[in-house]
Amino acid sequence: MSNGQLPLPVTAVMGTIDEACNLRVGLPERRAIVREIVVVDDGSTDESRDVARAHGAVVVARPHRLGIGSAIYAGVAHASSPVIAALDADGSHPPRALVAAHA
Repeated sequence: MSNGQLPLPVTAVMGTIDEACNLRVGLPERRAIVREIVVVDDGSTDESRDVARAHGAVVVARPHRLGIGSAIYAGVAHASSPVIAALDADGSHPPRALVAAHA
């Protein structure tokens, strides 16, 4: 149960491919909500990895695309929290929903 304090004791795991623009916008909001963010980059050719690191995310860099299922599994393996939420970089999973779910 959440006591209403942020960040939540949750690791957000995100698989990405060429999501630098979305990460620039979305990571600050996610950073305020969860204690840890793990970004699994599946061979991006843009600045996704650098952007994620600049926002304090743990980055798992993979040389080529291995798929979202594999990316989430890799992210879970690097998470430090026992509570994990899989989110995406484009915002279709609203991070604020974690607050309500954790309550």
